[in-house]
Amino acid sequence: MCSQTVFIEAKCMLILECRFEPLTQREIIILSIFSSVVFLVLLVFTIFLIWYCRNKRRRNRERQEHLSRTLESISIRDPLEELVRRESRRSFYEDVANSNTENIIEQNDTPRKMFKIWTSDRQVKTYVFASEVQDILDQGATKLGLRYPSKLVLEEDGTEIDNDDILRACSGRILIILEHSERWKPRSVILNVDDLQHNNTNHTTYPQHHFNDKLNDVEYL
Repeated sequence: MCSQTVFIEAKCMLILECRFEPLTQREIIILSIFSSVVFLVLLVFTIFLIWYCRNKRRRNRERQEHLSRTLESISIRDPLEELVRRESRRSFYEDVANSNTENIIEQNDTPRKMFKIWTSDRQVKTYVFASEVQDILDQGATKLGLRYPSKLVLEEDGTEIDNDDILRACSGRILIILEHSERWKPRSVILNVDDLQHNNTNHTTYPQHHFNDKLNDVEYL
């Protein structure tokens, strides 16, 4: 019994001596190198994370600044568009507040849209909010000063718009209201006629100025 106890104690002492054996110089170097590599990896990862967060914040700030500049330039370039949008929202809110449930459902089925309308000579331009062809003709007659509005056509090629389904498909395009005695003409033709009239005016006024100069010279003599 005593011999077994002594053997167990000796074995435990041997295990403890093996476990707490001091590290060699090589093991210390390897452990220090491993620790340095781990530290460098963590440092690089931390630096990369900080750079990524700052770069992302900077891109978001630049995107917001670009968006604000774009919106500002749009509002400065075309303030009438912004006014039209505000008027459209205000008109919609007033219609909702002053109408009952049936009218709201009806309005959602055929919503009013904004249309650009011009006269046939492209000299008078305005906006209207409508959902039907006849509504555009009625409002256009008042805003453009037309006495007998007859047709509604596309400005780009003169295609006639004769029903509400086609009108809804043409939202965002420029429309022209023609009177009974008018026909659609391309924009290039109208521009050429204006240039010709301008040139004729210059040619007819030049001789008159020349004649007045000559007359002044004669009176001076």
